[in-house]
Amino acid sequence: MSKVTAELSNDTYKKLEEDIKLGILKNVSEAINSIVRRTYAPISRECLRWLIKQENIIELSILEELKSFRKKNSINVKTTSEFVHEMKH
Repeated sequence: MSKVTAELSNDTYKKLEEDIKLGILKNVSEAINSIVRRTYAPISRECLRWLIKQENIIELSILEELKSFRKKNSINVKTTSEFVHEMKH
């Protein structure tokens, strides 16, 4: 993993330390990783939506590609209905 140096306000750092003491977070690194992921995720999704629109990709082709990927990589993902059915029995 790459190391990054960041400057945080004293208040922000104190809040992170408090969350660590309370057991909400393991350490400052975990907190910053989490924040970066949550911040980057919407940007990544927006870029994907833009690319799909630009390339005129339809939902069906995406679903077929995902199904093919799962088969190739032996990923068995249950549908919501399969999961609900399994939970009831």
